[in-house]
Amino acid sequence: GANLTGIASDFVKVAETAGGGSGTQAFNGCFTTTYKFYLIMASISLDTTAQCYVRLQNSSDAEISSGIYYFAGRQNNRTSSSNGGSDMGNWGSTKITVQENIQANNPHASYKLFIFNPTDSNMKTMVHLDYFSQDNSGYQRQVKVSAVHDSNANDTGIRFIADSGNIKTTSQFKIFGMK
Repeated sequence: GANLTGIASDFVKVAETAGGGSGTQAFNGCFTTTYKFYLIMASISLDTTAQCYVRLQNSSDAEISSGIYYFAGRQNNRTSSSNGGSDMGNWGSTKITVQENIQANNPHASYKLFIFNPTDSNMKTMVHLDYFSQDNSGYQRQVKVSAVHDSNANDTGIRFIADSGNIKTTSQFKIFGMK
């Protein structure tokens, strides 16, 4: 521990908040040219059973909702008595989604996203998303998704959006920048 150096300036928390009790949690201007890579960790609860998806934001803090998200992934489901799984994805989607509902008033679903070079307009933004939830009956869902924002844009923020209902105030979000 005492011998580690350089970590504090290379890995920095750039945003943190609890859920706002609305359908959208936006992070305006959290991506800057200071960092090339971002780690986002979120613990999300919803007040209604619904999906919670992701959209990037442009330099005007507007969500990018045109059909230029391309993603592929794998869903795995587990109960005490069975396993299941399937490939998933979408080409030309208006959002990045894990295609799984978060159960209403379930303690939380966890999201971990790695985002690569969102502000570099010479390349497309790459996103890797890991998702996990367990509902009140013990049913577990795990999803891994890789996605691209198929535009050489300057992506400066991100939004988590509930398909219906609100993101509860018990939800937690942290964003870290890495050089």
